[in-house]
Amino acid sequence: MTIRRRTLRQLPAAPLHLMAGSRALAQAWPARPIKVIVGYSAGGAADIIARAVAQQLQAALGQTLIVDNWPGAGTHIAMRALIDSPADGHTPRPWAPTR
Repeated sequence: MTIRRRTLRQLPAAPLHLMAGSRALAQAWPARPIKVIVGYSAGGAADIIARAVAQQLQAALGQTLIVDNWPGAGTHIAMRALIDSPADGHTPRPWAPTR
């Protein structure tokens, strides 16, 4: 069977494959709790603001937001935690880290 004939036989099924693929890729976001990393200690101004914003976003998104404090080393520890976190869309990143 030639390539052209095989392609013509498979052509009617193409829309079904495209529809099945789009359904598989469409997932609700956020699918699990969102982690917000704060580079300062708990109880400080940055923590209070982060928790207030997280509370508003939690109500808007309908998903839990976890405020995770990583104080020390001039926020270097928090930045390392952010860079090492998985790039799955559930830890907000202000940039795309390069390794």
